[in-house]
Amino acid sequence: MTDPSPIDYLKFCAAEAKSRLDYVIDQLGQIDVEYPLTTDDAEVLQSFLEEVQRTVIESAAVFCRDGRDLDTYVDGRPVRTQLEVEKGVIFEYRWHPQPDHRDNLPHSIYTAKGRDGRRRTVFVAAPGVLDTADAGLRLVDGEADR
Repeated sequence: MTDPSPIDYLKFCAAEAKSRLDYVIDQLGQIDVEYPLTTDDAEVLQSFLEEVQRTVIESAAVFCRDGRDLDTYVDGRPVRTQLEVEKGVIFEYRWHPQPDHRDNLPHSIYTAKGRDGRRRTVFVAAPGVLDTADAGLRLVDGEADR
């Protein structure tokens, strides 16, 4: 018997996630006025999603130094960054593992109205850096690069 390779873990993770997520998607697609989502249905779907989450984390942990280091890439960059966009509201962004990927370069992520009524834009200011600005303010070309 041989030890599983990283590709084997990735394939297992993908198969498990696909199977469970297909079920959740199918169930959600059947919800309508005639067949509403019951509390029992919601609990089943939640348990399926929790199983997917557990499978993904356990599969990734096999390749981490101490089995729990899921927060940084091998080169030390963060996998994700959290930004408090208003008091008590946290936005989380996951950085692409390829450092020069377009998702890591300066760009606007989303604009939303907060609980305080202010519209804010969350954006990537530089690779690894999130920021927020009032949506009424316009960034000047290159300003997000500073």
